[in-house]
Amino acid sequence: MRDTADSAAGSSDHDSSVLAQISLVLRPDTPHAIRHFASQTLCGGTAFSSRLIDDVTVTVSELVTASYLAGASIVNVGIELHEDHVAATVRDDRRPDPGGRRSASPLREALLDAMTTSRRSFEDALGLVTVARFSTAHTP
Repeated sequence: MRDTADSAAGSSDHDSSVLAQISLVLRPDTPHAIRHFASQTLCGGTAFSSRLIDDVTVTVSELVTASYLAGASIVNVGIELHEDHVAATVRDDRRPDPGGRRSASPLREALLDAMTTSRRSFEDALGLVTVARFSTAHTP
């Protein structure tokens, strides 16, 4: 997993143009709702490439699916739209694992690495937080 020095929100607040957030109880259909949320957020007036929209949508859905499979009960997703990047934050309520978190699937990790510019996961008092960043450099 790649690491970044970005803040939990993905970047500094001064250049943030749009922040969309949603909180959902995790159920089997939650990844579908998150894909719809991500797609609608990215298609809301800014001309992002279809590849960027797909990359953010799939990444956020994969992270929410991982939360569900790990036994989290609630997930909060935030998407920040910036001039030079998009940042997605996924926070769930998983309790800290004293034995250390099990590694995710190497295939899933490779998929996420291929779609993101950088990614970082860390635990805080509320659970697990993952921040993924995507470049808008190839957006028309």
